[in-house]
Amino acid sequence: MLVLPGLTSLATSWEEGAPGPWLVTAILFTVAVALGGPLLLSWYLTRLPADHFVKAPVARAPFVRVLRGISGALLIVAGAAMLALPGPGIASIVVGLVVLETPLLRRAAVSLLRRPRIAEAMTERRRRAGLPPFELPPEGPGHGG
Repeated sequence: MLVLPGLTSLATSWEEGAPGPWLVTAILFTVAVALGGPLLLSWYLTRLPADHFVKAPVARAPFVRVLRGISGALLIVAGAAMLALPGPGIASIVVGLVVLETPLLRRAAVSLLRRPRIAEAMTERRRRAGLPPFELPPEGPGHGG
């Protein structure tokens, strides 16, 4: 029988009536993602200009690139978690790809934004904030589509 130390302590503490650290951490993470994810996502989507995907990326300072890299990676990981937990999983992954700002990830974000359900959700969020929908580059080779 395979025994994992973390799961064994979780099961033992659950049987004893006190939640173990793994359970408490999982509950706090779920609540933070469920409440914070949609708020962070809405805030970020309203800060991007409508032509973000058609204009050339801006050169940034090394500190800003590192900060964006960490933020983008966290958004992608949180989005992946939200595919199973409550929250806007795919939208968070798209925003994480946008924050990372590499050409390959930018094309991936544009590809996701071309999907009808995702485009409708993003457009609706921006419409509620009084902003126009995102402009996307033309489809085809070399255009990010």
